[in-house]
Amino acid sequence: MAPEARHRPVFWTKAMLKRKTTIDGDLTVTRLIREAAERSMKISIAPTSDNNVETPFGSGQVFIQEVQPGLTCELHALHCHRDLEVECVIEPQIVCPMALEGQMDGMDIKGYGVVEHPLNQGTLFGIGEPITCVRRVRAGQYFKTFGISLKPAFFARFADSFDDEKLAVLEHFRIGLRVEALPLSQRLIALGHNAFNHAYSGGLATLYQESNALQFVMAIVQLLREEDRLVQQIGRPHFDRLMHARAILDQSLLAPPKTLDLARQVGTNITTLQANFKLAFSTTIFGYIKSQRLEMARVLLIEHKLAVAEAAYRVGFSSPSAFTASYRRHFGHPPSAEVV
Repeated sequence: MAPEARHRPVFWTKAMLKRKTTIDGDLTVTRLIREAAERSMKISIAPTSDNNVETPFGSGQVFIQEVQPGLTCELHALHCHRDLEVECVIEPQIVCPMALEGQMDGMDIKGYGVVEHPLNQGTLFGIGEPITCVRRVRAGQYFKTFGISLKPAFFARFADSFDDEKLAVLEHFRIGLRVEALPLSQRLIALGHNAFNHAYSGGLATLYQESNALQFVMAIVQLLREEDRLVQQIGRPHFDRLMHARAILDQSLLAPPKTLDLARQVGTNITTLQANFKLAFSTTIFGYIKSQRLEMARVLLIEHKLAVAEAAYRVGFSSPSAFTASYRRHFGHPPSAEVV
């Protein structure tokens, strides 16, 4: 049976500027529908064995706010109690969600396919015309995500605040449908966690989220500009192989493949891979792995409050003293300085 026939349609009302959603506790289908209506979103819910719209399908924290006209930040930290399938229509905008913890199912875009959300890696969606997508959550699932969306009002307001070169990298995502997995960025990861971990409330909290969201946008812009620079230097085929190699390393930092095996996996030779890696990241492949492990350790120390010895072990150091020495060389201070 076609998906349209399996969903109950829900229509919407006019959106409210700077609408804010804050949920700390249970989330029901009724609440989901009401929030979608406030945001001019058209959604439909697939029938389940429990069609009681007041039965919570999840619990946790949800925060959504338009912090500036056209710029919205979204935070979700949810434990799911039952399966749920939601179909929605997304209007033209640029969206970048990032999964910070747990496991988040991919987004099924009609006419395109399923787009996965790797942990700690942003995915940039450029939506130039309305699309229909399906989101699914499963009983027992937990995920923590941060993301931003940029609607036309954002670009209209800030067109004079950015130079043309910076704007150009985002303008490419405003035509048609474009999906791009961003490289692993400790800056984006840190900003995502910052949105959850701050001590502000009221107006100060809004100002903080606005600043954090803008920094997230600019970090994305920086990544895209760096991509353009590298493509011009080494060409698209070599760039794609280089990004593939980095993605493999990012997913296997604790047990990376040998350089020869890595080169074979991406379809190039060791000399070319090493040269392009040095050009792109100003370090060797070994140096990149070590740097990313230390960046990971910093997140564990600051965000997860791990002890120094535990963080060292988690990122592959067998000796806490060797870890401390490497950490000091990389950041300019010992890891103990991160522990409050």
